[in-house]
Amino acid sequence: MAQAGELVVHDAVVVNDGSTRLVNCQNTRGLFVLNRPLAPTEAYVVNADIKDSSLSDALARILPAGWQVRYSSPNVENERIRLRTQTYWADALKILTTDFNLFAIVDGERQEVIVGRL
Repeated sequence: MAQAGELVVHDAVVVNDGSTRLVNCQNTRGLFVLNRPLAPTEAYVVNADIKDSSLSDALARILPAGWQVRYSSPNVENERIRLRTQTYWADALKILTTDFNLFAIVDGERQEVIVGRL
């Protein structure tokens, strides 16, 4: 049984933990593996108006400070991105992966995101 505030992986489950709100999705359009509670500073709201940027630049604006990104598909980091959103960073990442036919594996323990093409 999960402890209060723990994030568990389910399909399209919204986890509420005080001020922390994250969408935990496990499907082909975005696999979110969040295996530890996130600190409130990691649940910050992204206010992104990205008109024409590389995926790597867009992710740098979306992800919490200190998080690393690995790419599992060739040249995916150079994909051109347009994104306009004001939401929690995990939601913004989900929107990005869905809109651009990508997947993301988010490892909360390692503070790492793996991104690739579907």
